[in-house]
Amino acid sequence: MFYPQVLSIMQTSFTGEAKAKAFAIFGATIGVASIAGQLVGGVLISADLFGLSWRPIFLINLPIGLLTLIGALVFLPSTRGTERPKLDLRGVVLLSSALLLLTVPLVEGHTSGWPLWLWGVLAASVPVFALFVLWERRVNRSGGDPLVPPGLLRLPTFASGNLLALAFFAGNAGLFFVLTLYLQNGLGYSPLIAGLTFTPLALAFVIASLTAPRMQKRVGLRVLTLGYTVNALGTAALLGSVLVFGTDVNAWILVPSLAVIGFGEGLGVSPLFGAVLKDVPEREAGAASGVVETTTQIGMSRGVTLVGLVFLTVLGTAEDLAIHTSAFTLALVVNLVLP
Repeated sequence: MFYPQVLSIMQTSFTGEAKAKAFAIFGATIGVASIAGQLVGGVLISADLFGLSWRPIFLINLPIGLLTLIGALVFLPSTRGTERPKLDLRGVVLLSSALLLLTVPLVEGHTSGWPLWLWGVLAASVPVFALFVLWERRVNRSGGDPLVPPGLLRLPTFASGNLLALAFFAGNAGLFFVLTLYLQNGLGYSPLIAGLTFTPLALAFVIASLTAPRMQKRVGLRVLTLGYTVNALGTAALLGSVLVFGTDVNAWILVPSLAVIGFGEGLGVSPLFGAVLKDVPEREAGAASGVVETTTQIGMSRGVTLVGLVFLTVLGTAEDLAIHTSAFTLALVVNLVLP
């Protein structure tokens, strides 16, 4: 509920160069947050507070959430729209049901051994999505307020941008998932050291996010192509490092490749959000932001499922470093070709 409002406020409150800078700062903030999350999470897990192992990581949301609420009350202007749209409750139910049918099998499939009923649940998401689309068109024709205005998907930049977001976030979420498993279970690093290993990636992400607006002035949206190319080269370099060093690989060897990956991500995230929402009418900014966030979440679930499935299938029940390295290597190959 929170994330789409951030994007819609940025979309409606800024124009031109100011909007590009706003999305750049937004991207840099994501990078800083990823550093903080990895480090604080690693500290809490290593501390094993009250013998609760990893569970106290959820407490991070309490102070941050409270500070965010206070900050919103103090700094955000109080605005109210001139219209009072009606909530498309049937659309909410249909879309929520379709997403549930899609994501539960992706998340639980490997753990459950992909029983037949999970495949049935996954297949059932298709007709429910179709019903959602038909209902949204009906609401739109009747002059109502559809949850997802059909006209959004007819905007070329919005449609193509969401496809890019789907693929981009799938690849990176899959990589982060298997890398974390490899660092902790394969190389035997503590949660804190594993979190620190991600720090160069996040720092490069911040630098690239702040650099992106200047590059965008010169090359336009080709900065996205550059970002995705750098990201892919970083992943290829990571794969090459593991192939060359094998079981002798360590965090220091992986750091340069992770920094390249982070730089590519920084060039590919903040300009992407701006490009996706560029042609969206102000009245539909909230709905469009919700679609973008949903797309990224589906992409991350898809990436974790596909890349994680390869990693865990090769790994099986083995615990030795050699098998972990083989599983990680094949997962990186899949990550590179993930559409």
